[in-house]
Amino acid sequence: PGGRGARRARNLAAVQLTKGANLALPATRTVSVTCAWTPRPGYEADLSTLLLVDGRVRGDADFVFYNQPASADRRVLHAGRRA
Repeated sequence: PGGRGARRARNLAAVQLTKGANLALPATRTVSVTCAWTPRPGYEADLSTLLLVDGRVRGDADFVFYNQPASADRRVLHAGRRA
């Protein structure tokens, strides 16, 4: 189920999240996430991923974001900003 602010499509093909929203993804599929928005001066987008085991983050290595762009096993990658 989607987290706060999520509008979920039946097959996860198209999901729109609002600010502060989150979404649980299936562990058995390859998923690609793209963030797109209308640029406005002074605003940036920041995507991050929390890896959960039994519903919990085990430590800092389970947090993937711009400054730690890969999980320890490299199964989750943050591609960074693209123009």
